[in-house]
Amino acid sequence: MRQPLSVLQYFDSDFVLSDDLALVMVELPKFTKHLAELETDLDHWLYLFRHLHTLTEIPETFKREPFMQIFEIAEMINMTEEERRAYQASLKRYRDYHNQMDYNRKKALKEGVQQGIEQGIEQGIEQGKVLGIEEGMLHSAENSFKIGLTLEIIQAVTAIPREELLALRETWLEARMGQSSPLAKPPGAH
Repeated sequence: MRQPLSVLQYFDSDFVLSDDLALVMVELPKFTKHLAELETDLDHWLYLFRHLHTLTEIPETFKREPFMQIFEIAEMINMTEEERRAYQASLKRYRDYHNQMDYNRKKALKEGVQQGIEQGIEQGIEQGKVLGIEEGMLHSAENSFKIGLTLEIIQAVTAIPREELLALRETWLEARMGQSSPLAKPPGAH
C-alpha cells in the first residue's frame, strides 16, 4: 500500500484523523504548461484553475464532462442579477416542460397498456363466442347426422358450407365405426 505524503492529525497530538487522506499543495503560479501541452486530467484541472478567469471561449480540449459543468457555473457567476433571474426562469421552464413530457409519456403508456388489456379481453370474449358458436354448430351437425337429416337440411340449419359438411360427415362416419365422437376432445385438451 502506498503511504500518504502527509497525515491529518490534531496539532500537538499523536491522534490521527485520517491515515488514508493525503494533502497535496499546488502553487498555481508555478503551473506553466500551455494549452497544447496538457496531457492528463490533472494538467487540465490545473490549467483551468490557473486560467479560467482569462478565457473568453471554451478551448476544444475542455468541451467534455466534467469541464463543461465548470464553464456553465463560471458563466452563471459572471451574469448580472437580471441575467441570472432570466436564466433561472428559462431553466425552470425547460425542466417543467421535460417533466411534463415525461409525465405525459408515462401516463400515455399506462393508459395504452390498460386499453390494450381491455381490447384483448374484449377480443378474447368475441373469439370465444365465435368459437363456441362454431363448436355448437358442429355438434348440431353431428347430431343431425345421427338422426338422419339430409345434407341440405343440416346446411340450412347450421349455415356450414356444403364442403365442410361433407368432410364432417366423412369424419363422423369413420368415428362412428370406432364409436367415438369426431368432435370429442382428446384427454387433457382444453
